[in-house]
Amino acid sequence: MRKVGYSGWADKNRNQPPLPGLFLNRHSWVLDEPGIPGFDNYGPDSCEYFEVQGRTKMNQYNVDGAYVDIGKSLHYIEDLGCPFHTSMLFGQAHHSAYEGWVSAHWSELESALRVDSYYLVGDPSDASKYIAWYSHQKLTRICDIMNTRNWESSPALTQEMVTITRDLLRETAMMNMGMIDYVTKYDSPNTIGQNRVAISDYTTSYAYLDNIACSENMYLCTYITHTYIGDLEVWLGWKDESSPTYTEVKIWDHQGGGTDNLALCIGAIGFQNIHDWRLRVTDSYGGDQGYIEEFCDLVG
Repeated sequence: MRKVGYSGWADKNRNQPPLPGLFLNRHSWVLDEPGIPGFDNYGPDSCEYFEVQGRTKMNQYNVDGAYVDIGKSLHYIEDLGCPFHTSMLFGQAHHSAYEGWVSAHWSELESALRVDSYYLVGDPSDASKYIAWYSHQKLTRICDIMNTRNWESSPALTQEMVTITRDLLRETAMMNMGMIDYVTKYDSPNTIGQNRVAISDYTTSYAYLDNIACSENMYLCTYITHTYIGDLEVWLGWKDESSPTYTEVKIWDHQGGGTDNLALCIGAIGFQNIHDWRLRVTDSYGGDQGYIEEFCDLVG
């Protein structure tokens, strides 16, 4: 939540995004109090602006520019994950002291950022408002603790503050990952949304990613539902735009026996000129069927 060197960027560049009449962007979403027009409550708008900018640049193959915009958008998520950015007046006397306490106790807190799941973001502004709402629920208790004389001398209150803050950091990290995913993840149109590709006995099924952004480091991922994954061969293919033929590598070869379902994520290094990918799944035996539920590229 506490940023060094970069924390004043949004104020110094408050014409990015262009918000008419903006005097100062507090990177806030104020709940339960009236905001001041031209002064605050632009956090969700700003986050969405840079997420959309990043997504546009990614689709134009400008990966470096997209990641700059992602960094700008995450600035707002991290601020909205701090409860003091969800209030105009209440508790502001503790704002700087709380962020100072977070910095001083970072060694006890930072492991909360190591999350293994994240939020799926469909609308960056709405997602930003959600994380603000979540953090706002912690504001009163944080202030109650900090209003207690010599609270840092109380092991119980100190541990409670650690627990609250770790919870906020975890939720903020999960939302940050969702925002990165919003810009950098390409889903195959064969599997996106409610679509999926059927896998039938003794047949070969395909999913495609065409004309997508690329970088030196990427991950190609798939999730397959099937009741006997030992039936399956899975091939990952790629091709140059001028070529009609895919080069392939086998990424699954009948392992797993009767285990249900298969998730694979393959790192691709040095494919910065490849924009077209294909997943090929062959079911070599009878009796069990399934679906390619997802085939996607995460551009790193």
